[in-house]
Amino acid sequence: MDLPVLIGPTASGKTELALALSKKMEIEIVLADSRKVYRYLDIGTAKPTYGQRQEARFHMFDLKDPDEYFSAGDYGETAEKVIEVILKRSRIPLIVGGSGLYIETIFNPLPPLPKPDPVLRQEVDNLERKFGLDYLYKRLKKEDPSWASRIDPNDRQRIKRGLEVIWATGRAMSELLKKRPKPRFRPIFFGISLPRSILKERIERRVERMLNDGLIEETEWLLSVGYDVNINALKTIGYQEVIEFLNNDFSKTDLRQKIYKNTYTLARRQTTWFRR
Repeated sequence: MDLPVLIGPTASGKTELALALSKKMEIEIVLADSRKVYRYLDIGTAKPTYGQRQEARFHMFDLKDPDEYFSAGDYGETAEKVIEVILKRSRIPLIVGGSGLYIETIFNPLPPLPKPDPVLRQEVDNLERKFGLDYLYKRLKKEDPSWASRIDPNDRQRIKRGLEVIWATGRAMSELLKKRPKPRFRPIFFGISLPRSILKERIERRVERMLNDGLIEETEWLLSVGYDVNINALKTIGYQEVIEFLNNDFSKTDLRQKIYKNTYTLARRQTTWFRR
């Protein structure tokens, strides 16, 4: 079965376009975002607002607490079930997002992988604290060069997961991924491509809106209720810069610029992924 997929870099206007389409077609929006799955990370992940949720039905957000594990494979399994429910209602599932790997798991499902081992994860975390993320990525390139070539050198979660799988099973992630289940769906991609100057302006406006809406206060609340600064969810762009801002002496202007710079870098990486 063919499914429509709306892709584009962060801040390009995917949600707005999806909402416009929902007014003309019987669609439900299936978000493909590796950060929107976490509860309480609302402002920094640009989740659909309450008003937008009244205009259309959204799925695949607020699934896990920030300190809970949720992999791309978990996303694919959950999304498939959601899509089945939407189809049974005789409506169209519209996949919308910028997380290329998450979208891929819908149309090229992952095989069963070993569940995370807390002992192994602690060992990997200790190595990162001692030697840094770049050291872990170099280890991954040595032990599973194929998997390392598919992920970003700053993708902390997937770097660590790749190492965990090797150390737990003795087999490379790239080898295990060759035994994927047969896909049930086929993607029909359509995307948003903006001139660089316009995308930069949209990112600037988004960063300004997030700060005005309370991104700093949201981050402070997450820390105040006990979430550790090192959990994967808080490594999200926006939150990681605010945490640095709270722990260091630099201005809100500097904070704004750091978030903008990192968001634009992410947008460029996403664009590169979608052109593959």
